[in-house]
Amino acid sequence: MIEINMNLVYTIINVIILYLLLRHFLIKPVTDIMEKRKQLIADGLQSAQDAQDGALKMKQEYEAALNGAKQESVQIVENARKSAKAEYDRILEEAGNKADSMIASAKETIRIEREETIHELKGEITGLAIASAAKIAGGKSDEERESQLFDQFLRETGEGHGNRKVICSSSAVRYAETLFELNIPKETIEKTREIFSEVPQITDVLDNPTIRQEKKEQVIDKVFPREMRNFLKIVCRYRKVRLLGEIFDAYDMRADEEEQIVRAVLFYTALPSEEQKKGMESFLCRKYGAKRAYIEMKKDDSLIGGFILRVGNDEYDRSTKGRLDRLEQRLTRR
Repeated sequence: MIEINMNLVYTIINVIILYLLLRHFLIKPVTDIMEKRKQLIADGLQSAQDAQDGALKMKQEYEAALNGAKQESVQIVENARKSAKAEYDRILEEAGNKADSMIASAKETIRIEREETIHELKGEITGLAIASAAKIAGGKSDEERESQLFDQFLRETGEGHGNRKVICSSSAVRYAETLFELNIPKETIEKTREIFSEVPQITDVLDNPTIRQEKKEQVIDKVFPREMRNFLKIVCRYRKVRLLGEIFDAYDMRADEEEQIVRAVLFYTALPSEEQKKGMESFLCRKYGAKRAYIEMKKDDSLIGGFILRVGNDEYDRSTKGRLDRLEQRLTRR
């Protein structure tokens, strides 16, 4: 009779139970996980393959589109080049036609203006030649001619022809206004002006940048009237010494405006008569709204003939030299 070893049976049973437990709780889940992972890897490989195929297809489509765009751009550039060349040729031809027309018109205009200028200047040149000949010959006709110029000027009352501006600088006007507001006596200002006129070296000293301001102020204190010292020191400090001549002129105009006085300078080659001088004074009062007029007389042979009447910023030029200058300007413009 076979003897059964119970320990062996128990062991076998335990092994079977352990196997069943392991199979249910470990082997099967692990197997499922491995199957799922295998399927996931396969799906990933398939997706990668699909993506690669799609990318390849897109690359092929892109290359095809790029080639088409290149061909189209080449065609567009070629068409644009042809169109631009045609437009360039058209514009060039049109510009050439316009240029020819403008040149022809300009030539005709120049010809007409030249003829008109020659015609206009013949009388003036003739008059200047006669005046120059009379000046050289001298005698009574010269005096009569100069007198007629004054009479003609008075008839025209200073309007229009021969009037031009001589402008004082804005800096000189500002300093002159300050000087006027200081209420310094005119005699003191005239004395200061005389000092600068009689000793021009003072201007060089006060304007010299290498000399210290203290030294310049010492010179001012020693030389000039007390009322003018502070003003001159300011002018010196701001380097406006060279403007003093203009400043004094602008001051005179401001003072005369306040007193309703008009001052003028007459540059002449032959003295006007007393009647003509009075006529000029009357004209100045009427023209500038003044009550009194003073005319300073200065002989100037460089004018050749005629005269120049200077009133503040206005200048009435009726001289032969002025006529020659204007004639030269007109010829130069032509």
